[in-house]
Amino acid sequence: MTNKRIVVISDLQVPYNHEGATNALIRFIKRIKPDALACVGDEADLPMVSRWEDGYRGEYSPAIQSDLDTTRGLLGAFRKALGADKPFTIVRSNHTDRLERYIERKAPAIASLRGLTYPELVGLKELDITWLNQMGEIAPGVLLAHGDEGSISQVSGMTGYKLMDATGKSVVCGHTHRQGLVWASKGFNGRLESRFALEVGHLMDMNKAHYLRPRGAANWQLGFGMLEVTGKHVTPYAVPMRPDGSFTWAGKTFD
Repeated sequence: MTNKRIVVISDLQVPYNHEGATNALIRFIKRIKPDALACVGDEADLPMVSRWEDGYRGEYSPAIQSDLDTTRGLLGAFRKALGADKPFTIVRSNHTDRLERYIERKAPAIASLRGLTYPELVGLKELDITWLNQMGEIAPGVLLAHGDEGSISQVSGMTGYKLMDATGKSVVCGHTHRQGLVWASKGFNGRLESRFALEVGHLMDMNKAHYLRPRGAANWQLGFGMLEVTGKHVTPYAVPMRPDGSFTWAGKTFD
């Protein structure tokens, strides 16, 4: 009998998040009442402090506070849907690292000021969200990672597989925006130990991503992840979403 469910939120990339998918997932969380939430990171995009905008018009965008406020609001909505007393964990990611790296590169004199870190700016303490500075265990033998901790594969599931192989643990990650579930077993003489790698997809609206033009598409899959924990046994699921953000779980459609 399942005694714990963990919903794993994929890359939101605010302000490029898919509103339909985000809202459907929040309603889903309210409905099924999971025991915990985990986010693989990149909940904020922060393009204006990326190296891709360095010296270009985008660097001077005044939208950073608005984007951080929107991110905080969405995280607050997920916290409210989950409930006040259940674990909610976010792991660091390359996009949320951008702010610290920008300050180190452009304004190191203010790097030590309180209040300028990403967790502080989006109010993680006030929202009672645990921040992981590196990969950490969220279920027995299962690491929550962003996905950029190792080499990246263009094949769904294989970025997570490489992390699984390197760490010797099952891995749940994002970063690639792809969905994939890969298993591997090792052992001898009929005794095997199985591990999995789950890439959870993304929650981004590709129509908002100007950098995908002119094709406006990529090898990405809209969706999220689920872990069902029974004792020390963990069953992973990749939950795909339709283009409008709707999806089906246990025979019920959420939109």
